[in-house]
Amino acid sequence: MRTRPANFYKMIDLKSCSMRLKGTNQEEVHTEIIENFKAAEAIDEELGAVALEALLERERMASTGIGRGVAIAHVKVRGLEEARLAVSIHKEGLDWRSLDREPIQLMITVLRPDRPSELHDPEQHIELMRWVQRLAQDEDFITFALRLKNKKELRSLLKEKAGI
Repeated sequence: MRTRPANFYKMIDLKSCSMRLKGTNQEEVHTEIIENFKAAEAIDEELGAVALEALLERERMASTGIGRGVAIAHVKVRGLEEARLAVSIHKEGLDWRSLDREPIQLMITVLRPDRPSELHDPEQHIELMRWVQRLAQDEDFITFALRLKNKKELRSLLKEKAGI
């Protein structure tokens, strides 16, 4: 089942997103994000544990902070059937060992299956990640995302930026 690139924004489950992350370090933030995925029933407890370990291992290898206050945490999760995405905001900013050494405020988390399936096409996943990268580098998206008050506004902004 292929998603048209203009509809990638629909893959971001608003129930998994957070407008006010509270964690004070990478482990706390990633734990909070995984808890949001679980609360939204996007993943179960077992997949949550696997995903959290993958995220923490990824940060140990190299920071997911790409600069300009943005991080893209993208990991393979064994047992996951389809990609799960969330956008999260940390209003105060957090040291993330980013490339530009600036604190992150905007986190895009992408959990992906470790193998192809009926619900996961690796070729399409590459297109999805290109869109995520463009979104994360779009100055307007970053600026407006940090001003959002609720998830409804986030959905509108994502829809507006669907074609970038």
